[in-house]
Amino acid sequence: MSGMVQVPFGHTFINRTAPVGPPQAYKTYGASMPLETHWVPATCDEVDCEPFLHGWSINVAPLSEQDIATIKQHGYRYQVLAVSAEEILWIFDAGQPCFKSSEHRMETGRPPVFYTRPGDWRGDPTGRRPYVHDSAENWVDDMATHLDRLRTENERG
Repeated sequence: MSGMVQVPFGHTFINRTAPVGPPQAYKTYGASMPLETHWVPATCDEVDCEPFLHGWSINVAPLSEQDIATIKQHGYRYQVLAVSAEEILWIFDAGQPCFKSSEHRMETGRPPVFYTRPGDWRGDPTGRRPYVHDSAENWVDDMATHLDRLRTENERG
């Protein structure tokens, strides 16, 4: 891909436009919804969890005694189908919490945190803290002013 660079992002890579200048020549605009302030635990039903809605299955070698005890302790409705001597298919009915239900989250409804910071995805060379805007309108106005300044500089050459 011309003009693009691949950069690490979590456990994978993403493509970004190749920068023309150093990081200090850029200003980043972002919106954030931190997990600790903008999300709350949710049930499978609240997040329309596919396994909850349609059921799910696990195709594994025999489960450990501890896994089986957990399944029975939580009262899961299931069927067991022997696929082979080494493999068992556990089929769980719809309408019951999935095994990842403790990870489900839903938004609190709080507006995102809008911020600007020096630098780009390569980092902030100034070491300054991001500026947090008091409203989305303020953030948009800052961006419009910044873009207007860049256009004016570009037109002047």
